[in-house]
Amino acid sequence: MKKLFFISIIVISNLIIYAHPPFADHIGDGTEYNPYRIYTREHLLELHDSIINIEFWSYNKHFLLMQDIDSVDFVIGFKKPANHIYSFMGYLHGNSKKITLTFDTSNSFQWLALFFYSTGIIDNLIVDGYLEASINNIAVAGIVCFNAGAVTRCTNRATIVGFRSAAGIIYENYGIIKDCVNEGTITVLPRSTGTTTAQ
Repeated sequence: MKKLFFISIIVISNLIIYAHPPFADHIGDGTEYNPYRIYTREHLLELHDSIINIEFWSYNKHFLLMQDIDSVDFVIGFKKPANHIYSFMGYLHGNSKKITLTFDTSNSFQWLALFFYSTGIIDNLIVDGYLEASINNIAVAGIVCFNAGAVTRCTNRATIVGFRSAAGIIYENYGIIKDCVNEGTITVLPRSTGTTTAQ
């Protein structure tokens, strides 16, 4: 009887989760001609939650940034521990809008960027703000830590401070980067002493 009771709870929980699919309340249907519209930090957080909770959910879906978004303090697609890759697999159309990141040394992320891993396409996006690594961070980048897709026509204006490893656009690139510009200051702090500053 108890076993049947717990099974019923699991089934009901799954029905509740999938009764309200991600982005159900958004304008758009995720297609190229009617992309999901992203207006707020909460919409970006919903994208993050969908990527890590529903595998392959973002595959071939289109997202359109509708306005500048401030105070983003999470890495889309990163969940501790980082022993599983949660990849963005869709199309983010930046629409020349700006996302402002806010990470200081109190953050607990191993990797700092807007996206942790992308096999999709990120286009025409501006990233601004401040990313300061803690001693626990492995690498810092403005837009993507690991890119196996395409990043095109993007600009990083964020100030980036990292230990040993930092980059303006992408930390490790296995895909395409085209027509991107770094306008932010990048400072690399050795774990011993001294600083090195690059543009």
